[in-house]
Amino acid sequence: MKDYKKLKKAGSIKWIVTPTGKIIQRSKWDADTGLPTASELYAFDIAVLDKEKAENSAKRGELDARDAEINEIIADAKKAK
Repeated sequence: MKDYKKLKKAGSIKWIVTPTGKIIQRSKWDADTGLPTASELYAFDIAVLDKEKAENSAKRGELDARDAEINEIIADAKKAK
């Protein structure tokens, strides 16, 4: 779910606990009338989020290594005469 923290802070997020798991309910309102509209439900799966987090960490590591390499190239370029 995108913007989870923002929606949570606005009070638009509610957790629903069922016998088989948990669901996120996102409240929505009509922009014109301000009245509530149909809520959206999102399945919540910790394993899927853990996998995404691990993939993001791997990408972050690759990017950090490339940034270090770029910094070294820049430093060497500034030293070159």
